[in-house]
Amino acid sequence: GLNSPFATRDHGKTTSIPIVLALWRQACNHDITQCFVGYKLDLPKLRLRRIKREVERNQRLQDDFGLYPDRKAGWDTEKLFFVRTKEHIVPSMFCYGIASGGTGHHMNYMYWDDVVTIENSASVTLRESIQNTVGMSVYPQVEPGGQLVCVGTPKYIEDLYSTFADFDTETSKSPAWRCYFYPAYREDKGEETEVLWPERYSYKALQGKRDQLIAEYGILGERMYIQEYLLRPHALGGEEFKDEWLQFYDPITPHVNLDNYPHYIFTDPASGERDQSSYSATVV
Repeated sequence: GLNSPFATRDHGKTTSIPIVLALWRQACNHDITQCFVGYKLDLPKLRLRRIKREVERNQRLQDDFGLYPDRKAGWDTEKLFFVRTKEHIVPSMFCYGIASGGTGHHMNYMYWDDVVTIENSASVTLRESIQNTVGMSVYPQVEPGGQLVCVGTPKYIEDLYSTFADFDTETSKSPAWRCYFYPAYREDKGEETEVLWPERYSYKALQGKRDQLIAEYGILGERMYIQEYLLRPHALGGEEFKDEWLQFYDPITPHVNLDNYPHYIFTDPASGERDQSSYSATVV
């Protein structure tokens, strides 16, 4: 099965959902293998470290579920072995980063931990690269009957998540995926706005986040807020060109002679050497 909860930035999605789910599954079946996957290794290692600490400190996991660490086999922040009823050479839980390669693994459950980043979504080439890597190397690692859980926040309208999730309609594009959407709020009603997690972020606090991003990044900050907090990775909060600024002329109209008007052509070739370059654009 393929499941994907999409949630707003800074709302504890990746630090809670996969950790609780993975611990519960391991407690119920000691023989399964689970894997945390990120674009880089740092985030999955944090999740595994959290699980390691929880098992070491929560005696009930051992008393109630018999979930005992197998320290002799391996017990660190990149692989965890639990005492099993069958012999295994593969860790009970492990992690890797897509950017550093991770082919050859097999597991019952895989958890994507913010695999989409600004870094791997900044250009068409980068977006195609991670989509190809995931399709050819990551998906096949989940054993038949297993499950892949993707937890993340969209970064760009054409990023990896957009291949299976429609953020406009909050639906799944593929019947293989079950997608869930949790924006910070859905309808802006000012101070009466119903926010997702009022104990952590009130409407006023969220507007403060928005203002902070705009102050730091300008119009891009508005885009970042809309796509990462409201899960709408497509448009700016305000149009770059307002309708009232534009006046259209029909060249067939007799009284309009376009020869009397100056013509301007602006081109952004997106020809920079950095990986931030994306689309070319020409405006007449």
